[in-house]
Amino acid sequence: MSAVFQHLVLEPEANIPVPDPIQPLLQEFTAIFQEPTTLPPFRSHFHSIPLLPNSTPPNIRPYRYPHSQKAEIEKQVQELLSAGFIQPSNSPYSSPVLLVKKKDSSWRLCIDYRLLNKITISDKYPIPNIDELLDELHGSQVFSKLDLRSGYYQVRMNEADIEKTAFRTHSGHYEFCVMPFGLTNAPSTFQSMMNDLFRPHLRQFVLVFFDDILVYSPTMKLHLDHLRLTLTLLRQHSFFAKLSKCCFGQSQVLFLGHVVTGDGVQVDQDKISAIQSWPIPSNVKEVRGFLGLTGYYRRFIRNYGIIAKPLTNLTKKDGFRWSDEALTAFITLKQALMSAPILHLPDFTKVVFVFSEAKHLQSADHVCEPLLQKRWTKPLQTYERRGFLFYL
Repeated sequence: MSAVFQHLVLEPEANIPVPDPIQPLLQEFTAIFQEPTTLPPFRSHFHSIPLLPNSTPPNIRPYRYPHSQKAEIEKQVQELLSAGFIQPSNSPYSSPVLLVKKKDSSWRLCIDYRLLNKITISDKYPIPNIDELLDELHGSQVFSKLDLRSGYYQVRMNEADIEKTAFRTHSGHYEFCVMPFGLTNAPSTFQSMMNDLFRPHLRQFVLVFFDDILVYSPTMKLHLDHLRLTLTLLRQHSFFAKLSKCCFGQSQVLFLGHVVTGDGVQVDQDKISAIQSWPIPSNVKEVRGFLGLTGYYRRFIRNYGIIAKPLTNLTKKDGFRWSDEALTAFITLKQALMSAPILHLPDFTKVVFVFSEAKHLQSADHVCEPLLQKRWTKPLQTYERRGFLFYL
């Protein structure tokens, strides 16, 4: 299927300069950064929705929403129709829609597929562990990040399952020809597709986490080759990236909430600001939100589980009773993340010391200190996993 592209100037909105050696490469692969106006091609990967036996199709009436939102819903539905992503439906299935405000104050049209997801057989395809992805970056000095344009919409639906994606608004009944957001197995389908696309290069110079692609290299010369291979694969399989969310040939890049450099990884400053201004939780939901954000960066806080335990206890059934102990834990975690160190990436060719149980922490420090002085001049990365402490 031939694609028709709209004109686009190759100039990232983020105002991150593109190094001169990379400019010709981007010009060569201009098509990848255009906005497609046709459906994606049928590939070996498409999205299916297998249902539990004897399931009844969910058929839910549209939600009531403010009058002011109706025009926005109609506008977004028309855009999806014009792009060919949706089509009118006579399906027995129907899920409701709602609008969710994005960071830039624009609206995202979301389909509430919760009832459909309840009767869907789960796909157990493994989702990458972010800490393990970051561990692969030791020795890298040059980074490029590619963000696919509306990644899920670049995956076709299995024709037999299109009717299951149906949704209703106040003015019509529609169904998706591409994979919509909100389906329980959509992340697995997308990750499987991207892993298969880049499989020969994964952990060599490419990391993929859904629609975020990181290309990493020790030198600019190698990076040009790595980036060319990556862009070639995207072009061959008709994938498109959003240039304004990409960066190329940088010594520092923001990837999955972490600032990655040749020196190591550190917490994204925006997340630190969010933690710094976080108010004292007043209910279980707010405690879980705080633990969710700080827990994402637990690798930066030694003994995170011990420090956070008073807060974790508050999330148990009927367990929310704010105390001085909980306040101390809350303040300690905030302070620890606001002063989080740069963690140097592990070099697995070096000796690894493993100490089990927390009682060995003091002896571990004692044993590793001479090595720290002898072999390294910067702090080493510390891992805390299920009672084990690794010094690398």
